[in-house]
Amino acid sequence: MKTTNFINSLGSSDLHSFILCLEAYNNLSNGDKEKILEVGYNQYSGYIYLFLESNVTICSRFGRPVIYIVTDESGEELEFNTHFEACEFIQFGYQQK
Repeated sequence: MKTTNFINSLGSSDLHSFILCLEAYNNLSNGDKEKILEVGYNQYSGYIYLFLESNVTICSRFGRPVIYIVTDESGEELEFNTHFEACEFIQFGYQQK
């Protein structure tokens, strides 16, 4: 889907969620921001999301604050409040689970 079609298809709360996701991405502390691999909308969960190269997904729904989701090896989605916590889980958490 073209970017303009995607943006034009969003309702007001979804557009707000998209902006929140972009702001969260823009505020990542690493100097060389990791690549965004996919941008989209999940019609089942209502999440607008940015899927990052690190396998962290920044998402928001209904204009609420962003969360960071990591899918573990079993397919379970784990939610984190910060990008740092999500990356820390990817780096260390898999072994401890």
